[in-house]
Parts: sequence; C-alpha cells; structure tokens
Amino acid sequence: DDSQAKHGSYIHGVPVLGSLDALPAVVEKSRIEEVVVATPSASGTELRRIMDLARKASVPFKVLPATSEVLDRDKRLAPRAVNIDDLLR
Repeated sequence: DDSQAKHGSYIHGVPVLGSLDALPAVVEKSRIEEVVVATPSASGTELRRIMDLARKASVPFKVLPATSEVLDRDKRLAPRAVNIDDLLR
C-alpha cells in the first residue's frame, strides 16, 4: 500500500509489507505467492500499474470486488481475476 500509515499493519491477518514501488523487492524477500489488490476504488491506471509491477515480480495477482458489486450481484467477497471492466474504470 502506498499509505505509509498502513505499513506494518495487518488486513485480515495479512501483513502490509510496503509500497507499490517496493512490490518486486517485497515479493522476492518475503516469497510472496500472490498479490491481491484490496482497493476496489483503484482507477484503471492504478490497477494497470499494480499489474505491471506484479508481472515484473513474476507473481499472479487478483482483485477484490467492490462492495457494491458484492451487494448487487450477491457474490462473495473473494479475490478474483482482473477483468476488462476493472481496467476501464
């Protein structure tokens, strides 16, 4: 997360280890197996940046659906693959 206030904190038991720019180094150092984007309000530009960093780090990535998507479509709040609508925000 780019918010330094969140570094060192936990989200559902998962530690926030650093900023987006540090993603490749954090993936390597901590042996990260998957990147989950937990900011459903991220713009398409921000999401593409995260995807590019994850690809450079050779790690798969998913996004959490927006809360409105979960409520409107009765879907689970679980990570899913990025789709075209995410990138067009």
